[in-house]
Amino acid sequence: MKAHGSELPNVYGGGDMADYLIRFATTLDPNGHGTFHWPQYTNENPQLLTFQDGSIPLKVGLDTYRSAPIAYVAKLSLTYPA
Repeated sequence: MKAHGSELPNVYGGGDMADYLIRFATTLDPNGHGTFHWPQYTNENPQLLTFQDGSIPLKVGLDTYRSAPIAYVAKLSLTYPA
């Protein structure tokens, strides 16, 4: 795992992540012709795109990072609304 902030050169230096970000900001769809397809993120199918080092730089996987703590906070906010 890389340090937080290590993705900044990929975004601001014109890397793959910049292309996805620009397409998403302008069309609400990060995908473009001939690019690695990033499926739409939904509650039923929470897929994220991972930028990796190595021979296969992009990977789609389920977004399960911290799912238990996030579910707990959501439950608390429903139980005790502000």
